Amino acid sequence: MVQGQAVNLALNKTYSASSTWSNLYEAKNAFDGNAASRWSAKEKLTTDQWVQVDFGTSVEFDRVVIKEYGTRVSSYQIRVSDNGEKWLIAAQGTIIESDEVLELLAPQNKRYLRLYIKSATSEPSIYEIGVFNKVAEVPKPVLGEGMYFEDPRGPLTKSEVDYFKAYVSKTNKFPLPTSNINNQLVYGKQGIGAEGLAWMYKTTGDKEILDVLIRHCDYMLNCRNDQQGGEKRILWTGRIEKCWPNKDKKEKEELVKYSASENGDVLGHIYFCAYLILLSPDLLDQQAPVSDKKNYIDFGITYRDRAMKYIQMCDEVMDEFFVPRFVTDTYTLNWPDCPEWNWLGQAIGYRFPVNQQAMALNAFHKALECYGVLGINPEKQALYKKVVQVSIDGQAESLKPVKVTVNGETKNCYLWYYHMSGTNVEDFDHSSYTMLQYYKAYESDLFENVTLDKMQTFINTVKYIMWDEETRTVSDHVHGQETALKDRRDNTLPGWIQMSYFDPEFWEYNLKMRGNVTEEVGRMGHFLYMKSRLFGYADDLDAHPINITRYGGYDPMAITQSTTIEKDNILISGPVKDVLNIVAERELRTVRIADLSGRIMLNQPYEENISVSHLPAGIYVVLMETIDGQGCVVKIVKE
Repeated sequence: MVQGQAVNLALNKTYSASSTWSNLYEAKNAFDGNAASRWSAKEKLTTDQWVQVDFGTSVEFDRVVIKEYGTRVSSYQIRVSDNGEKWLIAAQGTIIESDEVLELLAPQNKRYLRLYIKSATSEPSIYEIGVFNKVAEVPKPVLGEGMYFEDPRGPLTKSEVDYFKAYVSKTNKFPLPTSNINNQLVYGKQGIGAEGLAWMYKTTGDKEILDVLIRHCDYMLNCRNDQQGGEKRILWTGRIEKCWPNKDKKEKEELVKYSASENGDVLGHIYFCAYLILLSPDLLDQQAPVSDKKNYIDFGITYRDRAMKYIQMCDEVMDEFFVPRFVTDTYTLNWPDCPEWNWLGQAIGYRFPVNQQAMALNAFHKALECYGVLGINPEKQALYKKVVQVSIDGQAESLKPVKVTVNGETKNCYLWYYHMSGTNVEDFDHSSYTMLQYYKAYESDLFENVTLDKMQTFINTVKYIMWDEETRTVSDHVHGQETALKDRRDNTLPGWIQMSYFDPEFWEYNLKMRGNVTEEVGRMGHFLYMKSRLFGYADDLDAHPINITRYGGYDPMAITQSTTIEKDNILISGPVKDVLNIVAERELRTVRIADLSGRIMLNQPYEENISVSHLPAGIYVVLMETIDGQGCVVKIVKE
């Protein structure tokens, strides 16, 4: 982005378009300075569509910034004219790079500028077109009307966080949860939105974000089936269970009584909030926001009270419904094998599908972390950890290696299925939940068999089997066989966004499928979180990231500048000044160094002596991967 005083020459002019979807999507919306309103072409018109500005007189300009709704445009031109009849091409391309400055082929002095869309995968729609001379800036939404990237490849900024906070605090933009019908609290706007809030609080430590998340968790608990805002629905067990039914009452009777794996994700959101509160010691004894639902649920007064109430109410669901109904003696997550469930006509006694296991694991994993930081429930900790590990290991056994040759180089990929033992190939959407759980498992450092090599192989499957650069889409299923555009996906999902941590190049793939981040809290929250992990924090952002690894249990102040550190037959000699010396009995493949915010400062193949002279003095985490995919993490102090 070009810095300086930027003047958008397209504001307050005259506008027109080839067509409009309706009067809510008029041409003027593409030039109004609000990157939350947009122009859209008429339904089913995907070729030869345009939107233009008449400056009223000739003006000088040399660059434009376009913010597109989704990634629909596949071929476009920037055209300019003196009279609105004869047009010259000032720039052209295939895919619009939203949030980036496009410099024209030459400086212009014209009265008209037109974005001419030769083709698009769906009706083209444009949030904003800014026209500038010499200095440009990315158009922003009106504060509270949308979120935005200040720079999608730069550090997380104060402005990005401020716009995120302003948007999520408006209930007409980000509604409070009132039920889980159609899985709204799972992968719907409120569910994925809660995850986005949690990750944004984790990376910023901003109490305003936490308070919004708390309010949403209050509402989630209040609409639990047995609570004041719940339906008191009798489920397949014959009881009013403490859970969140997801089927509309208008559906068949057997479906109305259904409730199962998806509850784990709802529980996971609430446990995650409690866990983050517990890892915020400065807040624990402060007064928490007064709940809208205080007349129905006694949430206490302090943040500590709120966290403990969340854990108590989630534990009720786990103890009385989720664990006894769905966890087997061998620690697998299965549909029940009982007369009540048989009546439901579902897969009797079978293991949950892979994506539904991931949803369920969210509860077990986050409950385990809450217990760990509190030092309570050792038996539950052991059980829940075993359940998560058995699920991870079970999928590992069902993954089928696939090798793909790219430019003469062999790439390792996977083929996997909706059911571990099934034949239906997994799809992009469902696998996002699995990837999200893998990322959480990796960052927590509590589980085995979650290696960098495995994560890279999942990513390779998207990059080398599913991806099409021309349309910037992925196949609907992981075998990559769908070629028709109608069978492909052009929007990425949170789990795949998080996987960018393991392969920064994959960030670019996700950006090309960013979708409507302006108005989707879940998607944008994950994008901004991962942006901070990859690029760090801008100087203007006062961030206080929360360490969630191993219960947030290490105290940086307690790390001493010892001369040597030994772990897992790997010896780091010190003190560490300009060179990091690593002596390993095990064969290492890669070495990464991260600061305490999680930003990767170095990523390279293993060498015994690695230059770290460019790193400022401070505390760092060294992440080493062995040739067989095992990981080792060591903290160091660089002088």
